[in-house]
Amino acid sequence: MPVIRIGAVYGEVYYRAYTAPADGGPPSIATLYDFAFRRHGPLFGIAARARVELPPMTEVSPAPPIPAYVGQDKWLVLCPTCGKDVQFVWMDDLIYMCANCWNYDADGQWRRVKVPTQRTAIEAALGMRGDPGQRNWLPGETVKMLKAETIDPNSKGRRVVKVSELVSQMKAAE
Repeated sequence: MPVIRIGAVYGEVYYRAYTAPADGGPPSIATLYDFAFRRHGPLFGIAARARVELPPMTEVSPAPPIPAYVGQDKWLVLCPTCGKDVQFVWMDDLIYMCANCWNYDADGQWRRVKVPTQRTAIEAALGMRGDPGQRNWLPGETVKMLKAETIDPNSKGRRVVKVSELVSQMKAAE
């Protein structure tokens, strides 16, 4: 069976991998997860276990948005404050709450997430790489750079995402 490439994975795709059948059958586990975790994966479960009451998703900090990146074929966001929490980017909301420091620098409010305007072109360039582990993109990299890196037989499309490099690029992008 051929593999169909639909672009890099982001939160909605990951947690909605299985949906209710078209014939009206019972919802799948993924659909129930989506409902229970209110579109932000296990974050609400982590907050409940830590006895942290999250603010309404409408309370968004005026702080600059956090740039998203692609790591192993997944759109992700890294906490710019503590650097210890990485989560899927939710294209429906484009907001973020760290499950470690609870957005300490933003007074506990949600932070906006910045996704590049060339998202589809970036996903297309990364889709040319055979191994999902080689599908990585950092803010500042152009589509031309991605294509050149993929075609160059010496690079094999491999890009290791180091947290220190990512944090410094995120600070430069602000």
